[in-house]
Amino acid sequence: MELGYSLPASILNRIKLKSTRVFVNGYNLFSWSSKTFNGADPESYRGAYPIQKVISFGVHVKL
Repeated sequence: MELGYSLPASILNRIKLKSTRVFVNGYNLFSWSSKTFNGADPESYRGAYPIQKVISFGVHVKL
């Protein structure tokens, strides 16, 4: 999932930029399973390495 916001041209003209976008994205935010895990985390089931939840923030600027 990714959410982003591009600054409007009226603000960009004042600060002499072509474009600026602020964003946040996430990977593997939710986990569902049809099996019963008896309280165990389904992402780390069977002793394997768990799948990581990743959240990133950033700014993309064009001068």
